[in-house]
Amino acid sequence: MKCNCIEEINGKIREATGDPEASLDVLFTLENGINERLFIPYSYRNKKKDGTFTVNKKEGKLALGKCPFCGESGA
Repeated sequence: MKCNCIEEINGKIREATGDPEASLDVLFTLENGINERLFIPYSYRNKKKDGTFTVNKKEGKLALGKCPFCGESGA
């Protein structure tokens, strides 16, 4: 993100928890240099032919294109 929201929120999290290593999870992209992007984790189960769902979940991460705090573009 081009904004400083990630650093500001990380500072607030560290202050609130007292943990100097507390932080938001971010992904790094190589779009126009190295950029940080917040992400939303997701999970789902595949549907079987009988309509029930599998036991095992598939998981992934959805990178946000804009900062959820200020709306600044991630590009």
